[in-house]
Amino acid sequence: MKKMLPLVFLITVLSCKSQNTSTSNLDSVDLEVIELFLGQMGPEYYADKHLFYRNRIDLFSGKYRYHQQFYINADSICKNDKDTLRLKFYCPLADTFKKFDGLLNEEDLSFLRDKYDLKKEKIKISLDSMWQNVFVLKHSDDYYSQVNYNEYRGIPDINEFPSIQIENLYYNERRDVAIIAYAIVEGPSQGVNSFFLFKKIRNIWWKPIGAFKI
Repeated sequence: MKKMLPLVFLITVLSCKSQNTSTSNLDSVDLEVIELFLGQMGPEYYADKHLFYRNRIDLFSGKYRYHQQFYINADSICKNDKDTLRLKFYCPLADTFKKFDGLLNEEDLSFLRDKYDLKKEKIKISLDSMWQNVFVLKHSDDYYSQVNYNEYRGIPDINEFPSIQIENLYYNERRDVAIIAYAIVEGPSQGVNSFFLFKKIRNIWWKPIGAFKI
């Protein structure tokens, strides 16, 4: 019986560790993309340690189509209009939005909807190894002890804003485009949602394409 006690203790410890480790479904590519995304953000931001798995795929598809059409319209005006004032307005816009054109097609958007049109429970992201490579700030334990993600006004009265919440992570079928859905929480009743895109180059490195502009 005495010999069994250390074994029981070891099993209990391992079980507890397993329950507290909630990043098992994030692979090295996921963590790489998340770290690269946080690396794009400035030192005035805090980063929430959760991946929320909120369903944002329909919102993304709509915004992507809008950006693509906006580029087509602006590019057409830039190439064909003779009005100098209109050219000064639309040509820079076409140049800005060009980077989103052609990244995804309708088949890609259909794949994304079929694969990601769901909601899952949030998990913790292993951010410990990232802090030395990014400028964003780390939330305090007090923040996490007070925050209630299930309530609209469940944000702590602690001056740790703006806070970045990573809402979801998507890949196209070829896994050469990565999409971070995120929210910038400015305070108890303010926030904005957006998407940040990456393109895999030569199957080696991720090129930041940028966040949606509208």
